[in-house]
Amino acid sequence: LKGVEVRMFGFNKVLSQGHREYFNEGSYEKKHPAKRPPKQRIATQRITGIDENRRLVCAVASNGAYFADSTNSIVPSDGYNIHLLVGVLNSTLLNWRFSLTSTNNNVGTNELDVLPFPRVIDESISRKIVSLVSRLREADFTKTSHVVKSVMFDELDSLVFKLYGLDDMNVKIIRKDDVPAV
Repeated sequence: LKGVEVRMFGFNKVLSQGHREYFNEGSYEKKHPAKRPPKQRIATQRITGIDENRRLVCAVASNGAYFADSTNSIVPSDGYNIHLLVGVLNSTLLNWRFSLTSTNNNVGTNELDVLPFPRVIDESISRKIVSLVSRLREADFTKTSHVVKSVMFDELDSLVFKLYGLDDMNVKIIRKDDVPAV
């Protein structure tokens, strides 16, 4: 799986660059010890287009694929819902937070490790986020811009802002809405 194949909440059927490549697992395992990837984990683009507004682009990979070097892998700790994590990682809030400290088009695992995640999660909000992530995964978006302009994504963002306890002024700053001068 290459980074170009990952889109928010899913995978691209048509690649914007390059082509799909396949890994010969049997041939590899004849020369190396077998070490299969986890069946379910989060795939993120490790290298984003220099002109992209979205730096965090994540989806749940459930096919046990091997990842190319243009893809990061996140395996949630026990007790964390993988769909909740994907919803939070793809949110406008975490994309904004990420952009504050990252200045190039690489998304390093060290940068992902330091993203803030709430210690206490309202179960009602969590269920709603998981439900929206399911719907966003099933939707047939072809571009990131279509995802972020959707009503479902707006609903997800609102829930994530609520999960983090942000007020209207903070949301306006993050969304880069007109904020009155102080």
